[in-house]
Amino acid sequence: DLSSEAELAYFYGISLIQLKRNQEAAPIFSKLAEVSQTNPDSLFYAAQGFMMLGDYEKSVLAFRQVVSINSNLEKAHYFIGQSLIRLHRYDEAEKAFSRELEINPLDVFSKYHLALTLIERKIDPEKAIRILEEAVSLKYDYADARYQIGKIYLEKGEIQKAIDHFEIAVNSDSGKDYIHYQLSIAYRKADRKEDADRELKRYQELKAASRKSDSPMGNN
Repeated sequence: DLSSEAELAYFYGISLIQLKRNQEAAPIFSKLAEVSQTNPDSLFYAAQGFMMLGDYEKSVLAFRQVVSINSNLEKAHYFIGQSLIRLHRYDEAEKAFSRELEINPLDVFSKYHLALTLIERKIDPEKAIRILEEAVSLKYDYADARYQIGKIYLEKGEIQKAIDHFEIAVNSDSGKDYIHYQLSIAYRKADRKEDADRELKRYQELKAASRKSDSPMGNN
C-alpha cells in the first residue's frame, strides 16, 4: 500500500535530515513525489519532505499537485503559503492562506501568516490588524500575533495599545528577544525609563545567550 510505504519513506527521509544527511534524503522525497502523482496523501508527505530540505520551489509544485487532486485537503494551502513566504512571493502566499481559511476558517496560524503577507509588503495595516485581532481572539496568548499588532500600533503612534499587546506577548513567550526589544522602545516612548531599561537588558541577555548557543564552543 503506497500510503503506508509513503509514511515510512517520509520518516526515513526526515531522520536523514536530522542527521544532516540532506543529500541522501533529497532523492527519497523526489522518488516519492514521482510515484505519488495521483495519490494526494502520499504526495503530501513528499511535499513536506521538500519543505524540510528547504527546497521550497519543489514543495510548492508538489503541494499544488496535491490540491489539484483534492482542493479541500486541510493544511495543503497553508503549506503552499509557508513555502511561498520563504520564496518572498507574498502576493501568491496571501491567496494560499485565504484559500486555507475558506476550508478551515478558525485556523489561527493561517490568519497570522495571511496578515504577515500584508505586513511584509507594507500594505493595508488596518486589514492586517483586523486579521491578527481575529487570531488572538481565538488564541489569546499567541505571542507572535500580539507582537505584530504591537509593532503596527507603535508605528501608528498608539503607544499604550502597543504596550498592552507587547506585554501579553512577553508574558506568553518570555524567551523571544525581539519582543523585549520592541517593548523597551514602547516603554521609552511612554517615558517609562526604568521599564525600558529593564526590557533592553533582558533583550541583551537573551541575544547574548542565543549567540553563545549558536557558537561551536557554546556547549562546552
